[in-house]
Amino acid sequence: MLFKGLLFVFLIISVKSVQIDVLVESLCPDCMGFISQSFAEFFKAENHHLLANVTFYPYGNAHQSFDGTRWNFVCQHGANECYGNLIETCVVRQFTPEFSHNFLICLEGNILSHGKDFKAASDACLTNQPQTVLDTIWNCVNSDVGNSFQHEVADFTEKVNPPHKYVPWIIVDGTHDAKVEDAIMNDMLGYLCQHSRLNIPACETRSEFLNSFFEEKNHSKCYRN
Repeated sequence: MLFKGLLFVFLIISVKSVQIDVLVESLCPDCMGFISQSFAEFFKAENHHLLANVTFYPYGNAHQSFDGTRWNFVCQHGANECYGNLIETCVVRQFTPEFSHNFLICLEGNILSHGKDFKAASDACLTNQPQTVLDTIWNCVNSDVGNSFQHEVADFTEKVNPPHKYVPWIIVDGTHDAKVEDAIMNDMLGYLCQHSRLNIPACETRSEFLNSFFEEKNHSKCYRN
């Protein structure tokens, strides 16, 4: 048992986690579905962070321009989506992955039930958070800090190579592969269990699911205009 424990610790230290970058936009139905379902299942798995480091970029199919003072954004699903992107960006850029991913899952899973009111949905997801957390988020949203953060996310999105055609657009270790993307959208945890060198507890109970993501499935996307 001691040897197995030491071996597992060695693997954790020596095996590099997969890096997954996800381009999203806050009111794309397909982004909502991915974040609140496949990604949420992965996130809930114990030691999920050993399988992959995940970074979200909330901007998607938007456009940016500079008026000499600040950056302005036009979003695919309107100004309200830009507001949602900004809230998500402020959270992703200022808090730990554990906190920000939990927030994204909550927000994207509940935004429709709140009538697409991002302030109301955010408040519901941040219930019981200390005032310092709330101040950090809303001060960012309502300041040049958030505007600068959103510009940085926009720049990352616009410099992706090859250029993204839709969202969610999933990049694994610097490479976009449509089949891998569909597999992750279908069953992120299953895909990572199959391809990781680590065997976390959640993977041991998923053997019956490991082939499901190889099935051909046509996932909807929000395509660029």
